[in-house]
Amino acid sequence: YGGTSSNRIVRLNADGTLDPGFVVGAGFNGEVNTLARQPDGRLVGGGGFYTYNEVSCGQITRLNPDGTRDPGFAVTAFDSSVKALQLQPDGRIVAGGWFDQYGSTAPYIGTPGLARLNADGTLDTSFRQPGYLDWDRPYTLQLTGNGSLLVGSGWLLYPNRLGAGLVLLEAAPLPGIATPPATQVAVVGANVSFTVAATGSNLAYQWNKDGAPIAGATSTTLTFASAQLTDAASYTVTI
Repeated sequence: YGGTSSNRIVRLNADGTLDPGFVVGAGFNGEVNTLARQPDGRLVGGGGFYTYNEVSCGQITRLNPDGTRDPGFAVTAFDSSVKALQLQPDGRIVAGGWFDQYGSTAPYIGTPGLARLNADGTLDTSFRQPGYLDWDRPYTLQLTGNGSLLVGSGWLLYPNRLGAGLVLLEAAPLPGIATPPATQVAVVGANVSFTVAATGSNLAYQWNKDGAPIAGATSTTLTFASAQLTDAASYTVTI
């Protein structure tokens, strides 16, 4: 810019001159398609790059206000380019693009065309959507006032919907607890069950023992066929 090398990103002063306080080093090694500025001045960038200033960052990264890479943002890769980003008020980041997966090592987590990341760059697994099945992928995203998401592209084939490039994804209501699990007192060897009833759509359950997830305990009921002293604990369920 103006004779100064700055690979694919610069910051300009109000008069259009280069801001020397924004130092990018080697910059991005591929195209930058979208930038989203956080309230604290940090920038989330998405595109077709694999490194920033020679550090791996697979299609998405976050920069500090001085242009350095934010090391607190997870170094996890999309498998193809990011075309659009939207920041939610709670700090989470919605990404759209040509990707099908997020994560570079097995097991892959399928996120065809649309995914939401937590504020630290990890995948938000509570964002559940059927996915884009064919043809084009999102090029632009826009959050509405009620939390719904407008997705735009050249031509979208969405599950049960064939549209000429625009889809509105409505914000799902938060799940609610209709009947919480009841405290259980049992003797050794007795059968014990905890049950929860919840309201909402596309619900997923995870039972926890003293705060730690219990492997395979992902239904509305947690059952002990023969309770033992080692089972005595505080049990909770995350929905």
